[in-house]
Amino acid sequence: MTSVKKNNEELLITDILVQKKEPTRRSIFINGKFSFGVSYDTFGKYNLQKGDRLLESQKKEIIDFDKYFVAKGFALKYLSNRMRTSWEVRNYLLRKDISEDIIDRIISDFIDRKYIDDDTYTRAFIRDQLKFNKIGLNKIRDKLYQKHINPEMIDNIFNDEITDEDQKELALKLAYKKIKVLQNKDKKREKTYKYLIQKGFQNNIVIEIINQIQELNN
Repeated sequence: MTSVKKNNEELLITDILVQKKEPTRRSIFINGKFSFGVSYDTFGKYNLQKGDRLLESQKKEIIDFDKYFVAKGFALKYLSNRMRTSWEVRNYLLRKDISEDIIDRIISDFIDRKYIDDDTYTRAFIRDQLKFNKIGLNKIRDKLYQKHINPEMIDNIFNDEITDEDQKELALKLAYKKIKVLQNKDKKREKTYKYLIQKGFQNNIVIEIINQIQELNN
């Protein structure tokens, strides 16, 4: 429906006013009383005019579309700075008091359009964490869980993106850096072990690295 047909129904639009606090929105008056507000885009889409008569179903359609349009605007603005997960977008819109059904519709639409892509997001997130934060998979996994990324997706991407050798190489570099700043020689092994575990490396990799470094075995 791109315009509202004039008919003999009772919902008569008696006035249309620009909202003072939000000039981009219009207040629609039906039978002399304020009925609902719409964005300028919704107003234009339905070609609303004073004297139009609406069916109740048409009124509901207009209001529902406007709610979706406004919520979509919030979501697009939220995504404008950086990639977001579907959970982040959902949580943001919930804080804006958007209804669940509209949020579901927006997220489904955005996934289809690739505005939201949890797989791409997760791969980029993992690469950034390894490059800039230099942490192990356990810590990366915890961060992704906090963003409600599907655990199966995380495991599949880990298998695609990272090998044990990659993790061992990173853990070894961090271990050597840690050793250089440790003063107490007697506790180097223990402190290096704890440090690598806290950085999120898997226990079997940490033990292998600890046993590999000669300075920790003397």
